Amino acid sequence: MKKNNLYIFVNAKTQMYGVLSLNEDGTVGVYDNPAESSWGKDENGRLILKNKEGKTTSVFNQVGDEYVCTNKWHFLKPYKKVFPYTENILDFKTDKFFHHHLAFYEEKFKYIKNEKIKIVELGCLGCESIKYWLNYFPHAQVFGLDISPVSFVHERFRFYSCDQRNNLELKALADLIGEVDIFIDDGAHFYEETKNTFDAFWPKIKKDGFFIIEDWDWMTDLITEIMHNRGELGGGVKGTRGIKGDIGIKHLEISTNDNRAYALFQKR
Repeated sequence: MKKNNLYIFVNAKTQMYGVLSLNEDGTVGVYDNPAESSWGKDENGRLILKNKEGKTTSVFNQVGDEYVCTNKWHFLKPYKKVFPYTENILDFKTDKFFHHHLAFYEEKFKYIKNEKIKIVELGCLGCESIKYWLNYFPHAQVFGLDISPVSFVHERFRFYSCDQRNNLELKALADLIGEVDIFIDDGAHFYEETKNTFDAFWPKIKKDGFFIIEDWDWMTDLITEIMHNRGELGGGVKGTRGIKGDIGIKHLEISTNDNRAYALFQKR
């Protein structure tokens, strides 16, 4: 399959549906999610998407190097525009692809891609995202944390079992792992568990390092408290719960997109 014929099928909210290849005649050669839909051409030679009943749901016109649906909601973007650093994103069977997290991380972390960093992901059952980190960061030391055991092994990967409800266990692991460049919380997605994790590992984030909470729309209370309780961002408002005062946040980036909700904190 020629790499320059690969496209990412995505909607306007950046939700991704899959990867497809276009033949020289403009027809779809391979689509990685054929059970949900199929592709073809209409009488005018335009690319069309059909649902599983065979009804045309989208019509695409070529605009430059992209294909744009007539409803301006769906797009086919050249693969290398979205994933310039990963040869085949389908090698990694993680829902981070469909939620657009991987494309976001490719762009966000490209400046430290080849550095010897330390990255931790909490909530790594199956280790598909761990495999992606090991591929994307070829010199990184990667740690995985989860309440359930995993069987995946790699010379640059170390796993620890942990429970986000256990403050002492989290803090002990934070001390054991030490300073971290990137921490990703894709765990329980509940207030207390996420707050426990932030409290334990934020002090271990290096200068200019990142702490990311995925699917943060499940815990708007926590993110709002962190925002409001930090003087530089919220005018010094003090809440009755959560984190108090200036905790050293250099940059805060939030997406409320239903399909790609995240909160990214960068350490000052």
